[in-house]
Amino acid sequence: MPDLNPPILPHQNVPNINVSVLDIPVPYISIPVLTPSKTTKVKTLKSMAKNSIYHVVRKKTNEFAGWILGYVPQSVKKPINEKVEKVNQQVSDTLKGGTQTGSKFVNQRLR
Repeated sequence: MPDLNPPILPHQNVPNINVSVLDIPVPYISIPVLTPSKTTKVKTLKSMAKNSIYHVVRKKTNEFAGWILGYVPQSVKKPINEKVEKVNQQVSDTLKGGTQTGSKFVNQRLR
């Protein structure tokens, strides 16, 4: 059977070789004993930077998406021939005021 006692080094002062560590009396320690408590998750600098970058990017993306959804472009006017524009103006002037006999449109047709 192997020897269960560990070897004693020369610098150790042990009076009795057959004494076990468990048999030695426990010394009095005047410092209070620490009791375990629930640990809290510690945020690392990397995780804090990751979260702040995430929120900034998300905010900017939402602002951009809101701008796109809210954007209403101006209506595009198609280029029209000048003669067609002149006729449209004459018709609108005719319908706006007076009688048809006194309008420019009727007078130009009679010439």
